[in-house]
Amino acid sequence: MKTVAIFGSTGSIGKQSLEVIRAFPNDFKVIALTAHSSAKLLDAQSKEFGAKSALGLKNKEELIANADYVINGVPGFDGLGISIAALKAGKILLSANKESLAIAGKWLKEIAKENGAKIYPLDSEASAIWQLMHEHGEDILSSVTLTCSGGPFLGKTTDELANVTIQQALDHP
Repeated sequence: MKTVAIFGSTGSIGKQSLEVIRAFPNDFKVIALTAHSSAKLLDAQSKEFGAKSALGLKNKEELIANADYVINGVPGFDGLGISIAALKAGKILLSANKESLAIAGKWLKEIAKENGAKIYPLDSEASAIWQLMHEHGEDILSSVTLTCSGGPFLGKTTDELANVTIQQALDHP
């Protein structure tokens, strides 16, 4: 039986991960769950799976220590520390945190290699890139350009975009 720590268990990725684990109760055991808030849901999840739980990210190394798999469902820059901790501990990282890969992908790969860890993306765009490189070799791509595929500016004309403020761009999740 493989052990799993889920960071961001009350969010979309965390909930979907728990659904998969429920379908394979003889294969996976959840040992740790974290959430940014949603304390009530986190408590219910913890009771259902018999897992340690924590609000916030303070004791991530302790929660990761006994896990075979670490699921990183924490969005934004906050997820980078989880990715680093999991890889330094030699774990299999299943990451939906594309920001970690975008800002530190090369470094994360080095950490993984040094510690015998593995990285598998859960996010659809990052997974598509990983599958391409896995199938055809890493040299098939010299670079990856990330674009904004929607958001508040989708469908706007060049003239309408001329007056966009930084705050308008930052307000979009």
